[in-house]
Amino acid sequence: MQCCSISASADQDPSTWCAEHQPIIDAWLLTQGIDPMNHDHVRSHAALMVVSVPTFRAESEASQLAAREPFSWAEVDAFEVLIGNAALGGCGLLDPADYVAAMGDFAEHLGALGIIPPAEATALTKDWPIWAARLLDLWEVGGRWLADGTYVDEAELERRRHAWYNAVA
Repeated sequence: MQCCSISASADQDPSTWCAEHQPIIDAWLLTQGIDPMNHDHVRSHAALMVVSVPTFRAESEASQLAAREPFSWAEVDAFEVLIGNAALGGCGLLDPADYVAAMGDFAEHLGALGIIPPAEATALTKDWPIWAARLLDLWEVGGRWLADGTYVDEAELERRRHAWYNAVA
């Protein structure tokens, strides 16, 4: 399985980040009894999503998390993984609960290996159940969660879109 993006320098290339983390993904999948070449397995997709999170920082300057250093695990948290990234990509044909659980398992694995710094790994583990439930709810009913824990429903999102459009038009 090839991941799309992962590292520790703002000018790093996503493919380099991926190459550095691919052996970790493959080894984890093998411990789960999954062939790393099985690109369709939920755990493969989950590992790819988690590993790609730091690369999305480099690609999205408009994000609520734009100030975070790209290609770094510094400051990674459950909101960023689940709401800032996974929510946008959806889960396709994967079972949503299995996908979210597998992402949590892989993030925990990265923390246990020391790849995700200890403070961030502890916070991820602590906050994961809260943001996981919010993500599953979001995929079911729509809307948007903000980093401060505020929920914005679809009607309010639409009102904000119209206000923004009218302000720039």
